[in-house]
Amino acid sequence: MLNKLNSFLDKYYISPIVNDTGYNIVNTFSWAIIFIFAIILLKKYFEKQNQIIDKKFLFALIPYICFGAVLRVLNELNVYSTILLITPLIYFLVFFICFGLLIISNILEQKTKIDYWKIWFSFGLFLLGLAFIKIFLFFKNYKILFVWLGILCFFLILILLLKYVLKSKFFSNINIATLMSHLTDATSSFLAISFFGFTEKHVLSRGLINYAESLNLVFYNSGAWIMFPLKLIVVGMCLHIIDNENLTKKDRFYLKIIIIILGLAPGIRGLFQLIVFT
Repeated sequence: MLNKLNSFLDKYYISPIVNDTGYNIVNTFSWAIIFIFAIILLKKYFEKQNQIIDKKFLFALIPYICFGAVLRVLNELNVYSTILLITPLIYFLVFFICFGLLIISNILEQKTKIDYWKIWFSFGLFLLGLAFIKIFLFFKNYKILFVWLGILCFFLILILLLKYVLKSKFFSNINIATLMSHLTDATSSFLAISFFGFTEKHVLSRGLINYAESLNLVFYNSGAWIMFPLKLIVVGMCLHIIDNENLTKKDRFYLKIIIIILGLAPGIRGLFQLIVFT
């Protein structure tokens, strides 16, 4: 019985982390439960501490998202060789760094009268700067950055045109930012899989890409294009539900920040993978 348990844990949890082989149905479901539980606990903590969740909070958070993404690629480059920098453990590491510095920033705000988000942002920017200096030494494919930005600009223009034509409240600034954060992930995945032979590690995305290819719905011999409509539809539906639920403005913003993190983190990581590995 114990051997079966050890074998199960090794197959679905330990081996995918140690060997960095990606996700499977079992660990995806498990990490999702832990993630949801963490979101609930964090929300309760913020409410207890009267933590302000607004655009300034999101702005100050962005360097930490990028820092985690760059740190992950540095691990793949063997600059830092530790299991803590492999997904999903890196999420826990970056969270504790980010959360710890948020607490320190709130304390410093009381002592210095400087807005907490400015202090928190400065800490994050410093960490990102250190990581960027390291990864800059490995830059090879600068051109892919402009291709990546070009695709994102195309979708941003498309979304802004829809906003102008439809005049819908759905296209608020935060909703557009949320959609664009996930389009960074879709763009990175599309370029990496279609043109450079990368593989998708997430179970659902990999399944949809394989399904598209089985139907011969391919673009540049790949079904990775499906990531664009997938992201727009799924994220769009989530935003629609959040906007129409009986939630406070703060709760809506909090949930949208979570969704942004889930898109922007892998999107930025994918971009740096393209720059240093292709």
